[in-house]
Amino acid sequence: MLAASLDRVDRSEGAEVIGDDLRRERIQQGLEILSGPGLNRAEQIQVLFSDPYRSGWNTADANETSDSPGDDA
Repeated sequence: MLAASLDRVDRSEGAEVIGDDLRRERIQQGLEILSGPGLNRAEQIQVLFSDPYRSGWNTADANETSDSPGDDA
């Protein structure tokens, strides 16, 4: 998953200027989690790459006005 994410970031338009890109920061954090000690690394990775919880996310009103899942815009 992390390798595929890095590949997508590197192939994206403007890849040469994304050194401070949030996606790259998250990937770096993920690598640090994976290389560190602990028994809950899978959970930490899941939380790192998940969208924050939004109350009412599953209501009709929220679905009509929300952005696509995963958009950090």
